[in-house]
Amino acid sequence: MKKNTENGFTLVEILVSILILGLSVSGLLGFLQWGQLAYSNVSDGIRVRSLFCDTRIVLRNLIGKDILSQAAIQTEINKLLPRQGRLKLEKIDVKPYDPGAVFVNVSFFEDRNRNGNFDPGEEKIQRLWCFQTRKET
Repeated sequence: MKKNTENGFTLVEILVSILILGLSVSGLLGFLQWGQLAYSNVSDGIRVRSLFCDTRIVLRNLIGKDILSQAAIQTEINKLLPRQGRLKLEKIDVKPYDPGAVFVNVSFFEDRNRNGNFDPGEEKIQRLWCFQTRKET
């Protein structure tokens, strides 16, 4: 009489291997989500630094031309904002000091709820710069 000696896996072995595979996939997906959060934080920081760099250049050019009108400065800065995502300009203060010195305080906020207004719980980012006007002689 012939004995049935087929090679193969039992049901328990298959279930254990599926369980191990599922645990490893869920662990890898957790790392992917953590990586996405880390990338998002880094890209937000780069975007904010880029905005401040561009803002400083615009301010330097305007104040160098002796344009101290708050409305004109605000218009030029608002031209930078569409490419910056949810960052919005809250306020800008231009204060001439000594002859030739101008202090500019700029406040941006991250508009998380997209209503266009600064609300409690939204992050406010503020910078103060001092510029010197260039007088033509």
